[in-house]
Amino acid sequence: MKDLASPSERDLETLVFVKKYLQTKYCDLFHLNNSRIIAKFRDKAEFRIDPKKNLLQYIGTEGALEEHPISSALNCSNLELIRHLKHVHEVFKWLLDASKNNQ
Repeated sequence: MKDLASPSERDLETLVFVKKYLQTKYCDLFHLNNSRIIAKFRDKAEFRIDPKKNLLQYIGTEGALEEHPISSALNCSNLELIRHLKHVHEVFKWLLDASKNNQ
């Protein structure tokens, strides 16, 4: 009889967990082990970036879902999305600069 408490190898391969977490004044950023990035903002907006599919999913403060290719997300007409993306971009830029200075 198989032990129900022990996960199978297949379960462990598909298990998604947070690799890195960062909290800023405006949002919480999660970098998952499957390369996805999730940003949850204080104003209830959220976006998910999936680099493997080149896809950005954005859920605005009103709850409407938008999907954009990552490469053209800054060219969309949604100013709220652009503002949130610019904030996360600045955080990533700061993190990269900080890691370069530590080397």
